[in-house]
Amino acid sequence: MAETLLQLVDLIQTNVVRLNAAYNDARLPVPSLDDATQSPAPPQEDIIQLTSLVVSAAAQLIATIVPGKTTLLETAMSVSPGFTFVHRSC
Repeated sequence: MAETLLQLVDLIQTNVVRLNAAYNDARLPVPSLDDATQSPAPPQEDIIQLTSLVVSAAAQLIATIVPGKTTLLETAMSVSPGFTFVHRSC
């Protein structure tokens, strides 16, 4: 598992550097949590692909290190209390 974690971290780091360079090349600001009013950047195929890759690798890293029982509990607790499951027989 340690090798998988390191590979995911390397994948994230390498592609964040590439993503930053793509934003610079396109003369676009890198998205920031500090600026809620920042308008979305125009779609750039390389930025879209790199963003998707980084997000996917980060999600995989989280899924790998968070115990399965914790994920199940957090998912169960996130369900709206107003939700009602109705089972219909065929």
